[in-house]
Amino acid sequence: MIKKKHHVVSYAYTLQENDPAKYVFKQACKDGKIALSYESGKLGNVQKEAVILITDGVYRMLEELTMYPKSVESASTSFASLNNQKYIDADVSGIFYSDLKAGDAVKKGDRVGYITDEFGKVISRQKAPVSGIVLYKIAIPPVNIDDTIMCISYKE
Repeated sequence: MIKKKHHVVSYAYTLQENDPAKYVFKQACKDGKIALSYESGKLGNVQKEAVILITDGVYRMLEELTMYPKSVESASTSFASLNNQKYIDADVSGIFYSDLKAGDAVKKGDRVGYITDEFGKVISRQKAPVSGIVLYKIAIPPVNIDDTIMCISYKE
């Protein structure tokens, strides 16, 4: 006779469809409202320069919408409109290395990183599938097959 194992998952609470979200951004999205979500820092480490950029950007946006008086100097930065993303997935398991960071520009075919085995032997090289701007790369080097390791934004 074959015994079947049964697993029961039980929580002390049940989430209902109409329960409020725990975060303002998620609740706004749930309610069909436009929302912005900003992050600053890396692995829980706050980067002062990034906080200043985000804060100034929010104040400029609010000033443009006539919701807040101008409190920061106008930006001298030029902006690019990028409307698509291409994700790069690991094709092998190993340790991912890349010198790129968010905001770096890449051209199609540029080497964006490589994966080694646990002894440091390169077992895979990753190239940019499109020309664009690196939106993010993973912060934790160990990767498995099909893990997303980088995202590049580009103009279609």
